[in-house]
Amino acid sequence: SDTFALASLKALHLRSQQATSVIKNLEVVTSTQHKGPVFRYASKHALPMHNWPVAEESLEGRFDIAAVVSFGHLLPNSVLDQFSEGAVNVHPSLLPRWRGAAPIAHTVLTGDEETGISLLEVSPG
Repeated sequence: SDTFALASLKALHLRSQQATSVIKNLEVVTSTQHKGPVFRYASKHALPMHNWPVAEESLEGRFDIAAVVSFGHLLPNSVLDQFSEGAVNVHPSLLPRWRGAAPIAHTVLTGDEETGISLLEVSPG
């Protein structure tokens, strides 16, 4: 997980610490073998972490929604089904132009004058 994902994690974590927050339980799924920015932040702030691929029984009935950012793995239906309100994906490009890996690099290399993020609902199937 990269610095783009880290920005989202930081925002969710800060929001979860506010008294009026609807975020009651924030946990992270990442690769514990690749100790990137998300892993380091979660470790530093004692956020519970799950290694990918995650054991579905560790999710069952515990979470309402998943926020997926720079994850790089296809989430199987059996994992998506564990989130009662589904999942959202934050993608660092204006889809569909740079779908897939390295959208920021592609945007810069091609000299695109406009960029943004896309927020998508992730559905099983």
